[in-house]
Amino acid sequence: MASTSASTTISREATTRSTQLGPTWAESKKAGPDKPTGVTAASNWPPSGTPLTPGFHAKAIVKENLSKSLQELGTDTVDIFYLHAPDRTVPFQETLEACNELYGEGKFKQLGLSNYAAWEVAEIWNIADQRGWVKPTVYQAMYNCLTRAIEEELVPCCRKYGIELLVYNPLAGGVLSGRYQSKEVPDDGGRYSTTDPLIGEMYRKRYFKDANFEALKVIKPTADKLGLSLLEIAFRWLVHHSQLKVKDGNDGVVIGVSSLSQLKDNLDHLEKGPLPDEVLETLDLAWTITKPSCALYWR
Repeated sequence: MASTSASTTISREATTRSTQLGPTWAESKKAGPDKPTGVTAASNWPPSGTPLTPGFHAKAIVKENLSKSLQELGTDTVDIFYLHAPDRTVPFQETLEACNELYGEGKFKQLGLSNYAAWEVAEIWNIADQRGWVKPTVYQAMYNCLTRAIEEELVPCCRKYGIELLVYNPLAGGVLSGRYQSKEVPDDGGRYSTTDPLIGEMYRKRYFKDANFEALKVIKPTADKLGLSLLEIAFRWLVHHSQLKVKDGNDGVVIGVSSLSQLKDNLDHLEKGPLPDEVLETLDLAWTITKPSCALYWR
């Protein structure tokens, strides 16, 4: 049985909460495979609604942002410190030197990456390795049965360097929940709305595509025929049929919920077994539809 843990992500002034599935990271392993534990993670990322500015990975700023996160968390250390997106105006070596000094001070236990291209992951790992610095051991990636861009390059790269994968958007931003049927912008204050212009535009570009809704039309009849929900299919595919190693490794799935009952349902789906072959064939067909316009996993 896969373990679960609560994860708190700090982004300067912004605080969000998520739940992670999978026996990952040092604290979870110490507690045993079935015991829930708290995992804290700090991210060098601006608050929601704030655009990225060049220089945010400069040595002094990286240190300042982690200090703010630790202060907000009320702790001296976190389990994971994420470099949440590349800042290509700052040499990787400068950023990694800052991370290594923070690691040496005991400010975090693992270094994580997100939104980096596979070749950048390899470069970062080798820069750190050659200097005896702390190396990245976890990568947070966008991945679901409609969005599989990480499979060709990023997954093999992470396997080569021993980097665990933690994936977000398992339901393709809610598209795989069946909640959205078209590109019409909902007026509900959610992730696709215009309430937060930057986030709303980013998610609409990522998932409100004709190809994604056409793929749903392919998947839905098979799901209905077999009495399966889109939600269940999405989660079971990730655990049993994707390129993740959840059951036989330390990869994990980030799930976002708004209620305890929703959390329970999602976890129940994640614990179910493999999908029927008919569903897998349908999902492979759906991927041929979404692949040409699939969102990039890197920024």
